[in-house]
Amino acid sequence: MILDNRKNFIAPFFLTLGSIVLLQWGHFVWYFEQPVGLALLWSVVDWGVWFCLFAVYWRLSNQFFSNNHVSQQHLLTLLFIMLAGPMQILISSGAYQLLYQTEKTLLESFFHLMNKRWLQNLMISSCAVLVFRLIQSSQKQSHHSETEEPVQIKVYDGKNYRVLETGEIYAICSTKNYLSLYTKDEEVVIRETLKEFKDKIPSDDFIQVSRSAVVNIKVINQLSKYSKSSFQLILANNMSINVSRRYLDLVKSYFTDQTVVP
Repeated sequence: MILDNRKNFIAPFFLTLGSIVLLQWGHFVWYFEQPVGLALLWSVVDWGVWFCLFAVYWRLSNQFFSNNHVSQQHLLTLLFIMLAGPMQILISSGAYQLLYQTEKTLLESFFHLMNKRWLQNLMISSCAVLVFRLIQSSQKQSHHSETEEPVQIKVYDGKNYRVLETGEIYAICSTKNYLSLYTKDEEVVIRETLKEFKDKIPSDDFIQVSRSAVVNIKVINQLSKYSKSSFQLILANNMSINVSRRYLDLVKSYFTDQTVVP
């Protein structure tokens, strides 16, 4: 699945954090002639808070990115760019109050640092968003190249072991711990949860349309409105799958060019 391998980012994440802390520490000591211990404390607090905010944004952004919640991701990005700087200063100021004696109150420290750093912090948050988006784009391209070949999945239907290519699967519907895999001509029932099975299939080829159903986007013929507030997908084998309200925006984002029957 796209962006699920977080272990690959742990080492670069902390290596980058450590490098930036050391650079700022050296800058404070050499240029501003600050005490070594105090300069190190400032650097660790400043960038420790920044990287915690980066991690929260990265996690939420990846969730929206993987589920193609485009509008939510854009809103998250805007809020991060505008609010990450003030949040970093507020949290850092609070940490300074706890860790050593300061002459200013929390609010005085906050407004003092905001006056000095608002533009710098705006640039930091904007650069972080740019880096994250570049990583997401490169990962998506890599994922596309990895999934060009048909993916084969071994299943057991209670009597026989079978091998299905993901392209053969039109829809996947769950009932408790059982799944119905619908192909062009048949239904294959296996004992597995939908969450477990989703980890085996290419996320770019399938779309979740309800809590209990996932559909192959390549076999969708139509998105139809069949009641005042209900929609369903019509597949190439004339099978219909209900779309829940929770996933309707996601479905529409994939199929804006599909014909919707009034």
